[in-house]
Amino acid sequence: MTDREIDALVAEKVLGQTWDENRCRICGWPIYEFPIDGCTIDDCSLRPLPKKRADEPAHFTTDARACALVLDEIERRGWAWSLEYWPDTQHHYCDIHKGQRGTGTCAFGDNNRYRAVALAALRAVGWNEQVCHHAPVVNSP
Repeated sequence: MTDREIDALVAEKVLGQTWDENRCRICGWPIYEFPIDGCTIDDCSLRPLPKKRADEPAHFTTDARACALVLDEIERRGWAWSLEYWPDTQHHYCDIHKGQRGTGTCAFGDNNRYRAVALAALRAVGWNEQVCHHAPVVNSP
């Protein structure tokens, strides 16, 4: 799974961000029935087209500020988190504790600290699909 696919899942599953289908996915303007009025479901009327699509999720797996939004959401839910770097494996490990220490723990290790946070957050909200084949996974009881 690519980082951008993980970013989209984090936006939806962790942060609850959804796209209003009455808005253009490219520019974010309202959708109209006829092109003369503005954007239609198949065509954006904004010219030049924006460099970033309106429906594009933040870069949670590669950007510190976007990753901080994920950590803020974890704290808003009353969960604790920790992020450690293990030199022997050269991986960052993110643990999210949904209960007392040692209970309800979701963890993920990856060579990218922001991706480790994103994947641990997805596990914490119950998304258990295999999202990354190259990173070691840590499951606590």
